[in-house]
Amino acid sequence: MTNYLLSIDGALVVSAATPYETRFPHSAWAEQDPRDWWWVLGMSVREMVLHLGVSPEAIAVMAVDTTCCSVVALDCNGNP
Repeated sequence: MTNYLLSIDGALVVSAATPYETRFPHSAWAEQDPRDWWWVLGMSVREMVLHLGVSPEAIAVMAVDTTCCSVVALDCNGNP
């Protein structure tokens, strides 16, 4: 997962990439753990903030986007 921090005018300030596992349990079948998506997002954001040397409070907005649509079934506790 690659994440980008942009300035208020849309210019790229810094980016960070954090890998995560894709499993292939069967032919033509790929699986990822949705909990990994959240974890690597947090890791990348922390890396970018450390690189900038600013307090997290200095970041006004954070948006998350994806290149695909996914349906994640959750249990009654909100776990995938």
